[in-house]
Amino acid sequence: MEIKLSLGQLHPTLITEFRTRGLRLSESVYPAHLQTPRHSHEQAYFCLILSGSSCQSYGSRSRERKPGTTLFYLPDELHWERFGETGGRIFSVEVGPQWLEKLRECSLVQRHALAFEGGRLSWLARALYREMVNPDGVAALAIEGLTLEILAEAARRRANTAKPKAPRWLAEAKDLLHAEFAEDLSLDGIARRVGVHPVHLATTFRKCYGSTVGAYIRRLRIEFALHEVASTDRPLAQVAVAAGFSNQAHFTKVFKQHTGMTPARYRAASHFS
Repeated sequence: MEIKLSLGQLHPTLITEFRTRGLRLSESVYPAHLQTPRHSHEQAYFCLILSGSSCQSYGSRSRERKPGTTLFYLPDELHWERFGETGGRIFSVEVGPQWLEKLRECSLVQRHALAFEGGRLSWLARALYREMVNPDGVAALAIEGLTLEILAEAARRRANTAKPKAPRWLAEAKDLLHAEFAEDLSLDGIARRVGVHPVHLATTFRKCYGSTVGAYIRRLRIEFALHEVASTDRPLAQVAVAAGFSNQAHFTKVFKQHTGMTPARYRAASHFS
């Protein structure tokens, strides 16, 4: 039996919300081991997983929702989820009818939710989150602009999925980056380990993933740091080292370039002291 629910009926703790121009932005905390019933939602929405994780099932398939993942949902998708031992903290944006039409214009409407991991889309969603947490006189305008940017970026990311499948050696290189992003990696060293020329690695990586190897590593470091800063009380100097930065000053500079906030301020905005 399908149950139609609003986001607030899934038993989260609502931290904050902001309404403007057909949008409802909210931040909610979901308890550990929560299992939701099979349900769909009354309104279309997109969300960013800030911390924690859950396994969401739909039909006979499932998807993992982990920090940095942005998902787009329509009202009629039937799904259910189980949260892990740390629960979850999720930033959600419910969209009114006029925004649902924009989703259709961007080809972001399909039977099942669309999920995107990290990258510029995650950063835009975090910028939108910051506007909700620290609103000022122009927050409504900024929120509308960022929402449009998010829709455009999601449409581009979806279009790029039509690219040819990456060769096995490139997938191995990508897995290596995810496993060792905090290490002192070099293009020559990576290329040698996967058995190709560095120039071939660099050009093929950019073609398939839309990023240089260096920018991709930097993104992985920042995404790791975002999770550590927001969901733990680990000292920032330790986070910097664990993420692969040479010192805290460099870490703070790069973190602020990507998020618009220092690590300390981001932690405060994430309700950790």
